[in-house]
Amino acid sequence: MFPKLLPRILLALVVGVVIAACDSNDFTGDVAQYIVEPNEELPFGGYIRHGKVLVIDVDNGVLDPIHDRLPKEIRARTPDEVGTVALVECLHTEVGTYFFWAKGYSTYCDATLIDWPTRQILAGIGVTNSPPRKTFFFLWSHTASRPTKSIARSIAELGETPPPDLPPPSP
Repeated sequence: MFPKLLPRILLALVVGVVIAACDSNDFTGDVAQYIVEPNEELPFGGYIRHGKVLVIDVDNGVLDPIHDRLPKEIRARTPDEVGTVALVECLHTEVGTYFFWAKGYSTYCDATLIDWPTRQILAGIGVTNSPPRKTFFFLWSHTASRPTKSIARSIAELGETPPPDLPPPSP
């Protein structure tokens, strides 16, 4: 039975890799220019995003994997489409130990969303993932995965329109 399933499993893996490769990293510009120090926050308390979003991994200076998880409607593909830049920084913190002194690390990621034309802070999103309670490889330390889905969902759920008393962002 297993030899009959093997070709189907391999075909599914190849198709999955091809689909992922076609959809990922579709931004066609240089991301280094978007790693900037933001100005002050906007003068109101609402969290919003302006236009399409570009997500940058500040620690490595590259396009962040969170970018590929954004809905296509809000994902910037060219420099002309960028209205909001999300600067993501992550930190790993030791939170415990497993059997035989293996350590467990949580992963905290902070995404600062800035309005690209004005460099003003639009929102801040912080998410922590904890390591599992158990590990099967008892001599190895374990670091929690990056909370990519949570941050992408939070960015997508932000409102897109500024309050009526503020002018719309410049294109």
